Amino acid sequence: MSISSFLLVALVVIGPTVLVIWSIKRMILATRPPEIEAEYLRAGLEVASTPVHGEPVVSGTLQGVPFVLTATITNPKMTMLTVPSEHGSDFQISREGSRDLSGRDLVESTFPDARSRDAVRALFLLGFDTVESRGGKLRAIRHLNAALLPLGKLQALVKHLAVLRTMPNAHSSEVPKNR
Repeated sequence: MSISSFLLVALVVIGPTVLVIWSIKRMILATRPPEIEAEYLRAGLEVASTPVHGEPVVSGTLQGVPFVLTATITNPKMTMLTVPSEHGSDFQISREGSRDLSGRDLVESTFPDARSRDAVRALFLLGFDTVESRGGKLRAIRHLNAALLPLGKLQALVKHLAVLRTMPNAHSSEVPKNR
């Protein structure tokens, strides 16, 4: 193999790889504004990175509630806030399609008390599109948008999830799943 064909192969293979790595690093930096990370550190929260892509993972306790916040730039692109749940019911409800086939509001029929319904609606108003509980974990998910949140918004989200994590079980033994 001649040196020119070796250089051509190296350019064809290494060039796109470098471009992909550069674009991933750029997307990660966009999800991690330094001023927000500094705000988290001042509040005593831990800011780490995922091992593969270096995406931000924030963990700590706010208002007595342990949480993990992740901003994923890879497929699927999303921001997810997770807190432990004290009830065993599994459910998933999303802002889009939050009505059943009869037109009934699924937020009303899924959550037994007004505080829980208000908390779900507040999470939707704060820009999150899915609220789910599975395996002892309660999550608020914002799809198609990965970014760390200002500390005030994170505190509001944790407050609303704290209401849901101790909510009484739904009227039936199985809470509906909305997909």
